[in-house]
Amino acid sequence: MNDTAKRILLVDDDKGNSETLTRRLHGLGSEVVSVEQGARPAAAAKDGDVAVALIDFSLAMKVGFRVAEDVAASSAARVVFITALKSPSVRDRAKALGASGFIEKPYTSAYLRMQLEHALAQQQDGTWANTA
Repeated sequence: MNDTAKRILLVDDDKGNSETLTRRLHGLGSEVVSVEQGARPAAAAKDGDVAVALIDFSLAMKVGFRVAEDVAASSAARVVFITALKSPSVRDRAKALGASGFIEKPYTSAYLRMQLEHALAQQQDGTWANTA
């Protein structure tokens, strides 16, 4: 994976999911900064020189979006949602917000890598691109 992808912010409220995803990200050569939704993820993204923020869509639907908006507004991190929800409206909402990627569970490590590389390939000017 690209050197700029070494720091990934992970925001998930399920400890088991967070641990599993952290192991996968380490396997891809990424450094993981893991925070819970109430632990100021936007500050962690800004202060931690984070390239991509992987945010659990189901943090409590509105909270997940709020976290993503805060991260995008305060850092150059690209936002990628991850979810077990299969509703097309969930993907549409993420796309409307300009997420750089969208990962449905279950997923493979190869798909995770592809989504991260796609997010990193987008221009990092602090705006979201509608490519989810």
